[in-house]
Parts: sequence; C-alpha cells; structure tokens
Amino acid sequence: MRIAGFEKCSLVDYPGKMAAVVFTPGCNMDCFYCHNRWIVSAGADFCAYDPEQVLEFLDTRNGLLDGVVITGGEPTLQPGLEEFIGRVRDLGYPVKLDTNGTNPARLGRLIERGLVDYVAMDLKAPLDSNGSHCDYESLCGSGIDLEAVEASVRLLLQGWVEYEFRTTVAPQLGRDDLMAIARSIRGARRYVLQQYRVPEYAQSGTGVSPVSSALRHGQDAHATKTGVPPVFASNAAQVSAAVEAFDRAACREQDDRGAAYDVASDPRLSFPPHSPYLILEWAEQIAPLVRCVQTRGMGTIDTAIVAAVPPAEFTPSYDEREESLIPQTAV
Repeated sequence: MRIAGFEKCSLVDYPGKMAAVVFTPGCNMDCFYCHNRWIVSAGADFCAYDPEQVLEFLDTRNGLLDGVVITGGEPTLQPGLEEFIGRVRDLGYPVKLDTNGTNPARLGRLIERGLVDYVAMDLKAPLDSNGSHCDYESLCGSGIDLEAVEASVRLLLQGWVEYEFRTTVAPQLGRDDLMAIARSIRGARRYVLQQYRVPEYAQSGTGVSPVSSALRHGQDAHATKTGVPPVFASNAAQVSAAVEAFDRAACREQDDRGAAYDVASDPRLSFPPHSPYLILEWAEQIAPLVRCVQTRGMGTIDTAIVAAVPPAEFTPSYDEREESLIPQTAV
C-alpha cells in the first residue's frame, strides 16, 4: 500500500480515541474545497512513506495510542489495503476507515473480514437526481456512480460495524439538500455536519501551498496546522518535492474546455460559509430522521442532538442476512 502522509497523533479523527492517521494518495473525486489537495493531486502512485516504517512507529506507540485512522485521498483505491490494515490490527489497534463510498465491494470485504472497527463515509450532496437539489458532480468535480454510493449506504445501515455519515456543509448546499441526504440515510446511528472552510492554499491568494513554504524553511509541516502530517527525516525531501510540484502544477488544472485555470481562484471558493447558528438550526430539523445528528468544526457551539424517539433503523433478522456482505450488484 502507498502512503502519502502520516500524522503521529490526532485527537479529532477517531471519535473517543487518540489515534495515528495514515493518508493514502489519489482520489476518484476532485472536491474543490479539499484540504488534502496536494495529496490527491500527487496521484495514486505517489508514496512518501515506507509502510514498514509506519508499522514500526506504531509498534513503538502500542499502549499509548488508542487506534489508527486510514484516510486519504480515497483509501479503497489502494492495492494492499487489506494486508496493511491486517498488520495494523495484529499490533492490537482498532482501525477507522474514511471513505467516499464509491467502492462498496471493497468496503464489504473489509467489513466481512473484520478489518475495520469504524467507518466514516462522506456524503457530498443528495443522492437523488431532483434538479432542485445541488448535484453530486458539481461538488465532487467528477462523474460518480451514485448507485455504488447508495450500495455503501445500505451496507453501513445494516449495522455490522460502527459508522457515521458526514457532510461538509459547502456554501452550495442548503437546508433542502441536507434534508434530502438525511432522508436517504433515515435511521442512521450518526450523521455529522461539518463546517466548511476555505482551504489554506486558496486563502493565501497565491495558489502556493503554505505547507511547501514551511518545508522550504525546514519547519515541521504539522506545526503549520495545515493538516499535513509531520515527516520522517528520510522522507522530507520527497514530500517537499511533491508539495512543490503541487505549487507549480497541481494548482493549475484543466477545465472541461481544456483551458488552464488556477484552483486557488476557483469562483466557488469565493462563497462564504454558512453561519454556524444556521447549521445548528438545520441540525435540529434533521434530528428526527436519524438517531444522532452532530456538528463539527464550529468550536464551542458544536453539539450532538440525540433523537428523543429513535427512528427505525434497518437491521435485518439473522435469517434475512446474506452470507456475504459484499453487494452483489457492485462492480
């Protein structure tokens, strides 16, 4: 498995646990507000960290860390994912997986083999095709098989593993969009609304990643609080080269007409985020549809609303459960 980044300790990525975070490169989406764009733009073949080096570090932190998060990018694109997670679990760590849900077959195998303890699945926009709602492609920047995403939703709703669904409340999303998403996961154990923030490379107004600036000056990338993990000394040059390549090239991509444009100047990034208090109001309206709706990234007003009368959750009886968790219709 290829590893693009590694954070030695996080208190916010695995609910209730102090965890290390493994970042995988590459993604099949291109969300304009992605804060890990330099990792995504590096390509699925980019590898800054030797998995053996990461495993050795995790072994030295056994008893100090509570778990390991596998995120990205999109981890389910990585060959060797099952083997790497198996070795992490052999060290005694529970594993949380972050995914966009586009690979239900891979997700089903991970759950069926007992390799993941917690799954966080992103839902970018409503899954229906109602023209009045913000559509998936306009946010994720690529054509997505929504039937595959829906299959992952159904898989998690079966309750074989702890899970949460989460949506970054981008400015393009409104109340009706969030309600539509909540209806598609009715009865879910947890639905998280995350505050949208403009990525730091766009805030700079230059298209230059603040991460690379830190690396050029020999600073630890983690100290910049950009979300990019601290580097091992042996990997610093490769990571620095990758981020600088992002500054030179990945900030300038091709639109549908083939004309170059500056990602940092994407007009969608000019829209202000929704007020936290408005998001809280929407959360209260969503609450009857799920077992718990939670807000994140809004500081002291973050909250969790637990349904007074939990909605019915789809949990098939033993006789109704198929022998395999892998969706048979998935490609």
